[in-house]
Amino acid sequence: MRKLSLSLLFLAASTAASANTVTLTAAASVQGQALFKSDVRVFNRNQTTTISVTATYYYCSGGSCGQEKSVNFTVPSRNSASFNDIVSTLFALPNTQGAIEFGTAGDDLVVTSRLYSENAGGSFGQFVPGLEDSDAFPFSVLTSLQENADFRTNFVAFNLNDSDSVSATVTLHDGTGAALGSANLALGPHTFFPSTRLTTLVGVPSATFDNGYVVIDTAGARPLFVAASVLDNHSQDTIFIKGESDSPPPAGQAPVASFTVSGNPTAGVPVQFTDTSTGNLTSWSWDFGDGSAIDHSQNPSHTFAQSGNFNVILTAANSVGSGAHTSAVAVQPGTPQPTNIVVHLARFAYTPGTATPITLHVGTSYTLTLTADDNGQGQGHGFFGVSALGIPRHDNILPGSPFTTPVFTPTQVGQFTFSCSTVCGGGHSGMAGTIMVVQ
Repeated sequence: MRKLSLSLLFLAASTAASANTVTLTAAASVQGQALFKSDVRVFNRNQTTTISVTATYYYCSGGSCGQEKSVNFTVPSRNSASFNDIVSTLFALPNTQGAIEFGTAGDDLVVTSRLYSENAGGSFGQFVPGLEDSDAFPFSVLTSLQENADFRTNFVAFNLNDSDSVSATVTLHDGTGAALGSANLALGPHTFFPSTRLTTLVGVPSATFDNGYVVIDTAGARPLFVAASVLDNHSQDTIFIKGESDSPPPAGQAPVASFTVSGNPTAGVPVQFTDTSTGNLTSWSWDFGDGSAIDHSQNPSHTFAQSGNFNVILTAANSVGSGAHTSAVAVQPGTPQPTNIVVHLARFAYTPGTATPITLHVGTSYTLTLTADDNGQGQGHGFFGVSALGIPRHDNILPGSPFTTPVFTPTQVGQFTFSCSTVCGGGHSGMAGTIMVVQ
């Protein structure tokens, strides 16, 4: 793959024109499928004065986020401080990822960076701009996102607030505007949310879309930095997409209800429903259409006892009103439960060839429960098994301690004998009989 020169990747810049803090919303020195690093350049545009800079790294390590480390350095006038693999070289924190704030007393900072992999056949990296605080919003949108055979999308967020936690709802929409899934984030002050595949985050790992978008809503409480990376699955090239200011939901509007269903709904197996409604919700009511009680969870799990088509209705409400969404859910038949046959074992109760045979059918699944009516020869009944049917041996079957075989399914017609094992004392405990398999 043709690689761009380093100078081209650093052409774009972000400056602190009226603020004294510039933030890189994504930086790393972390080993994934490849080693990802961040190279950073900090330029002092002041014509005469050296500036002092405090760089603070807010990072995640070993699954724990909310950690931080600060380092001070100076930059002469009209000069740059260069940090290749800044996370390892400046902060000495390899195997971490996070966001970096650069602060100074004036407004002379210009910060640029690239996040890249050193794989021989991989991408030379993506430009990650330095952002001012005014680039963080309480309502944000990330656009031009893709998830398909050719592209995938990752998501990061950073709470720039010094003392306030931020809760936000992240909702993914496809190219038509339909909501696919959502997730709730809760970030403490100066806490980084690590790079996560977007579809996994919002609970729709198999979703595909072109020109999708994500809405990030803190209900107007606090601003957040948000960003996405769209990765080419073939070349590993990446495109950095920063959050843009979005218009808040109209005031006084009832919810727009919607939900998704995970997997292939099957009778007897819990089915996960995920609320994707919008509109500052306060309550949820789920009618699953099968006569069961109304569920008031936001993201319930429900088990359908029978197969069939069920109209599932979600009614979502807020302080203004409510909205409802109905979707037909096709529930497939579940795996049939095996037929259980109880075999009573008693001394001399069976004689091979004369006892009533146990009749089974080809293609039907069974279990046998062997229950002892007496102690046999004093050591318990021993069952030799029927290897042709996949029924295992089991010894010491005593009253009150039955043995249930694993599930087996006969595949051929035939007659199969069973008997006691050697623990029975020469076969005289009566543990013997016949299994007939018919069509």
